[in-house]
Amino acid sequence: METVKRQGMSARIIKTMGLFGSVQGLVLLCGVVRTKLVALWIGAAGVGLFSIYNSAIDLVVTVAMLGIAASAVRDIAAAPEGMKNLMARAALRWGWVLGAVGAVAIAAMAPVFSRHSFGDDSHAWAFIALAAAVMMNSLTSIRSSIMQGLKEYRRMARASMWGTAAGVALSAPLFYFFRVDSIVPAILIFSAAMLVPTAMAMPRLRSDEPLGWRQTLSLGRGFIILGAYITLSQATSYCVNYLFASWLSTTASVDEAGFYQAGFNLFNRYAGLIFAAIGVEYFPRLSMAADRRRRVEVFVNHESMLILWLILPLTTLFIIAGPLLVRLLYTEAFLPIVPMISAGIIGVTLRGLSWCIAFTILARGDGLLYLVSEVSSALVCLGLNIAGYRLGGLTGLGISYTVWYAVYLAIVAVIYLRRYGLRINRSVWWLTGACLATGSLMALTEIAWPALEPLNWAAAAASVVVSGRALRRLWRH
Repeated sequence: METVKRQGMSARIIKTMGLFGSVQGLVLLCGVVRTKLVALWIGAAGVGLFSIYNSAIDLVVTVAMLGIAASAVRDIAAAPEGMKNLMARAALRWGWVLGAVGAVAIAAMAPVFSRHSFGDDSHAWAFIALAAAVMMNSLTSIRSSIMQGLKEYRRMARASMWGTAAGVALSAPLFYFFRVDSIVPAILIFSAAMLVPTAMAMPRLRSDEPLGWRQTLSLGRGFIILGAYITLSQATSYCVNYLFASWLSTTASVDEAGFYQAGFNLFNRYAGLIFAAIGVEYFPRLSMAADRRRRVEVFVNHESMLILWLILPLTTLFIIAGPLLVRLLYTEAFLPIVPMISAGIIGVTLRGLSWCIAFTILARGDGLLYLVSEVSSALVCLGLNIAGYRLGGLTGLGISYTVWYAVYLAIVAVIYLRRYGLRINRSVWWLTGACLATGSLMALTEIAWPALEPLNWAAAAASVVVSGRALRRLWRH
């Protein structure tokens, strides 16, 4: 049986997580500052325009790029050493082509976007101008993916940090002097500010072998097919989110839909920063070892333990600090979402474990299987959310989130254990159970017996200490 040397792996992962966690934090902070400046100097109309234009750009980039930003990482990382640069050059060429397709598409459909968003053609020229942003964002995305596949993490992080900071610094004066007329130029400047450092940071892709268009098509076939499956799964997820938000706003009210989105962002998006930071290093490493059974098992088990030890204190701190977080990020009017947060944060444990396992499907390139699992999960999510709200209101939505990830974990675990014949260590299951039990008891105490809150504080302190010691051991070994 193949043995895998793990000395220093935890330290390397935690360092990478710290690096990209800082980047994610900076991006989040800059996003808040930019939105705050738009709201302060332009008002609600500016925030609305900013949201509509960026949503259109994100939609076109997501569809036009066919998911190659994710699938190219796998193919570049898994390629033999002598083929990596050639594969990266092919991915970059595909990025240019698909980015151009997206730019032409948004320009051609500008009147449609304008009428759908504003009811008339008055903003068509703005959408035509945003074609440049689609092109630049596509190139930034594929260049970042190439650096991720080549394990150029520091270059990737520096480019993202400089681009984000420069984008906010350059666009802020426009907001102040030109008000609502600055929205489109500011978006273009921000896209350019992200592209320039990314292009400068990417290493030169030297290769002795010439790359013709026929070879570009041949090399790109794999990540285009896998990327198309990823795009379809993302589209299904977006569709389900839209359908539920529409159902909630019509069944209950727009305010209730706003409460749900606010709570969901807290325990899903912000907790997801951990996964995003770790995934930068984990996915390429897993892709390189996808055909080596023992190595995959070691990586998945190790990553699962690391994620779970990070999630345990996060869960407990979210439960005890829920009211404070709501007041800081929103207002006291949003305090009704606190029970939803307490119930939903428990599901992050299941999300973490299923996340580690699900990456195996992508690393192996099983696009159709990935699509089936994600679509099944999305449909389960929709049904559980409707049932959860009908039975328990906002708190029921927190519970449905946890149940949803229990179902999703079962789906990906069956694929991992049965189809691939891989194993998950017993210690991973024990730690998962401990995290769930701790979170469930604390959430129940917070919701049903608030007088016992000091016990929750003690449990949170204990979880921080225990997790800290466990992570320290992982760092050393």
